[in-house]
Amino acid sequence: MAKYDNHIKTSYYYSAGSEAYDISPLRRRIVEEERERQLAIEEAKAEEARRKAIFSHRIKFMAAIAMVFIGCIAIMIPHAMIAEQTRKNNVLRDELAALKSENVSLEADIANKVNLEYVETEAQTRLGMSEPQSYQISYIDVPRHSYSVQYDVEDEIITNEGFAFAGLGGLFTKD
Repeated sequence: MAKYDNHIKTSYYYSAGSEAYDISPLRRRIVEEERERQLAIEEAKAEEARRKAIFSHRIKFMAAIAMVFIGCIAIMIPHAMIAEQTRKNNVLRDELAALKSENVSLEADIANKVNLEYVETEAQTRLGMSEPQSYQISYIDVPRHSYSVQYDVEDEIITNEGFAFAGLGGLFTKD
């Protein structure tokens, strides 16, 4: 380029009129090559800019798809957790109902087995027991201060019915 620039700069002629001078074929070819090279550079830059724009558009599109996917997962996870907890609650509720039913059945069975008539028939039929004979019965005297005796609250109440001021009666008695 430098050798052509020197040739172009030194090979022009002064024209005093309004008429343009004819460009030499060598200069014309150099100018056309320069234009073609500039056009090729501009086209390459435009192509590079277009490729960058397409790449940027693809990246943005992929980011949007990723955001939608992440949003869907963020919505689905709590719903899945709620569904799982609901399923567990239903299983526990069914288990509780079964246990309550079994509890009622066992309470009825206990009430039946505590009945003295039932105990007596079971002792006679299944265990082969019989009523005690008169010589087998022995009585035990339990002292009054035994732990098995329950205290009667009515025995401890002191009444002063004849005293007019029954509330003040406790002040004048010596214990």
